[in-house]
Amino acid sequence: MHSVWKADDGNGYRMYRIPCIVATRRGTLLAACEARMSNSDWAAMDLVLKRSVDGGASWSENVILARGAREGVTYNNPVLIADGELVHLLYCREYACEARGGGVFYTRSGDDGLSWSAPREITARTHPAGYARNLLATGPGHGLAHSNGTLIAPVWMTRPTPDSRAHRPSDISTLYSKDRGLTWQMGEVLRSAGEMPNMSESCAAELSDGSVLLNIRNESPKKRRAVAVSPNGCGGWSKPAFDETLTDPICMAGILRYDARTLLFCNPDSESGRQNLTLRFSRDDGQSWPEALVVDPDAAAYADLAVMGDTIYVLYEKSPDIRLAAVKKARR
Repeated sequence: MHSVWKADDGNGYRMYRIPCIVATRRGTLLAACEARMSNSDWAAMDLVLKRSVDGGASWSENVILARGAREGVTYNNPVLIADGELVHLLYCREYACEARGGGVFYTRSGDDGLSWSAPREITARTHPAGYARNLLATGPGHGLAHSNGTLIAPVWMTRPTPDSRAHRPSDISTLYSKDRGLTWQMGEVLRSAGEMPNMSESCAAELSDGSVLLNIRNESPKKRRAVAVSPNGCGGWSKPAFDETLTDPICMAGILRYDARTLLFCNPDSESGRQNLTLRFSRDDGQSWPEALVVDPDAAAYADLAVMGDTIYVLYEKSPDIRLAAVKKARR
């Protein structure tokens, strides 16, 4: 494994956080993250992207997707979606808090991330019917290009409180497009309650029958991931339930379909802290996770996944840097 971003790289950032990675149809790896001027979630920061055309062996210099580091603005939560010849990007300014001048933006690339369309603000489309929200954050991690053509990005939101920067109480939903990014809509809201407090960062995968699985961060003292399933990724969600196999220290995680029969999941497999980053395999649409591989036994936090050929890529936080691990796994 090696660092894709290092805090001492001479670019002036204090730390890199919130990794996102996709593999394109043409064989390019695209990675994005937050380049922060301090360790705060509300730091002034840029969103940056790097490209690799040799399977992660080398990476381009930073491409700045959104500039906030020198302007004192928080640009956060990049979400890449690889979709045929297109790559879509969603991100937020100031966690979409409109009282703070925040919003949600969309752009796309048709040349494997070499160039991007002018960002288009879609904030007006990010207010669920009947739900008064304050903050909204896309992802984090990659989004889903469903086999039926729908683009799906998990989001988390907060209800209004006196503190406009508060990250809780939080609920979750999806932001989706049925026309390849031309228009976006909010899906059904899954509200946190009872034994499932403050659901927030979630990740999505298409199951073998076309339904969509959300794997959900939450703040239950059980320290387990939660899951919910929808027929389309937009609504009709099952009641969120704990996956007793997936231990979690309350952290972001990554999920991805590896092949027709296999799901991948990666998170810090620990109840005590963000450590022991572990890659798991399921052959039954996430009903069980009998196979596991430790990627990093020490401190490690947010992680995202991509697959190209027979290689699984794990892009993860090793504070203050972001590293990449490549895992070879034979198909079954």
